Amino acid sequence: MDSTILVLGAGAVGTAVAYQLARSSYISKVILGDVTGQRAEAAAKKAKSKKVIANQIDAADHSKISKWMSEVDIIVNTSLPKFNLPLMRGALEKNVQYVDLASESGYEKQLEQDTVWRKAGLTAILGMGEDPGLSNVLARYAADKLDSVNSIRIRDGETASSDRYPLICLFSPEVFLGEITEPAFYYDAGRFCRLGPFQGREAYPFPDPIGPVPVYYVAHEETKSLPGNIGKGVRYVDFKLAITDDTLPLLQTLSKLNLISREPISVGGTSLAPIDLLVRLVPNPSEISGSIRGYAALDVVVEGKKNNAAVTYTLGTYLSHHDAHKEYGCNATAFLTGTCAAMAAVLLVKKEIEQKGTITPELLEPKPLLQAVQRAGIRIRETVNTTSSVT
Repeated sequence: MDSTILVLGAGAVGTAVAYQLARSSYISKVILGDVTGQRAEAAAKKAKSKKVIANQIDAADHSKISKWMSEVDIIVNTSLPKFNLPLMRGALEKNVQYVDLASESGYEKQLEQDTVWRKAGLTAILGMGEDPGLSNVLARYAADKLDSVNSIRIRDGETASSDRYPLICLFSPEVFLGEITEPAFYYDAGRFCRLGPFQGREAYPFPDPIGPVPVYYVAHEETKSLPGNIGKGVRYVDFKLAITDDTLPLLQTLSKLNLISREPISVGGTSLAPIDLLVRLVPNPSEISGSIRGYAALDVVVEGKKNNAAVTYTLGTYLSHHDAHKEYGCNATAFLTGTCAAMAAVLLVKKEIEQKGTITPELLEPKPLLQAVQRAGIRIRETVNTTSSVT
């Protein structure tokens, strides 16, 4: 097949997406664009393939983006989520398929485009990274094996540390710092229960060699979409993100000082949002993978009933940052996230994803995607625990 993919954003995740796409025989060209041309060039070199062509492309430049869309079959947005909605609209106009990795306030408006995307015979996959993305697919995979589902718990593990950097962001600092300091929520018995940031501490036991890691409630896409799309009587869904005990006080202090605020303040006659300054000071995730240690991990725990017995499925993956840097030239979180997005794009090209409209990952048939990401280097482990008979 002769398919061209436009990847917007040449950060750590965009680099991983380009790397994986370049290794598919179904992809003939990958246009890797970034607002910074030098960063696009550096990321293209890491992909180690002549298929990957770097360009200076600003995701906010709608006229330029429109011209590029005329030359491609699929666009994968690994830049900031604030560009999702305009990029989707542009893709629809140009008859181009679409994949993104995360969302923000425009998420519901993206979903509302389902009817027009169906009528156009096009597919837009929303939130197709590690989590959201792989987490949704693993939840669906487990739910399909159960007669009914009681709860879905998603745990994102992270133990990254460095002797050089006091604060490490493994994907977009703006997205990470924003999501951990926003009010969190979980789904319980038909309603969304809201609470403040850094709540619900739990020492979750990730598999060896990681072990227990403190995790906290975070507002996340899975908690919004899984209850309705999984069905089967789901009563409870939550998402918790790892924040190490060393990092937590730093994040709390930054939050209390309003340094993560998006509200502009006046500095020497210039209007500046504090988070914009902080993001500039945090080391770029695409440049520090060789200087960090630790692991990235994901566990999805689905509890329900099968044949009148209580059953718990635990599915997940983990990868060390050292191994990811050595093998792929990026951190483990970027590799896991980028690989899932890339494989979704490949399945679209191969027409193994035939659904049309705006799709969240749990609406996809899970087996083709899980097989694809495992072939691409993500190891999935599965454990099943049948705890008791139900009378």
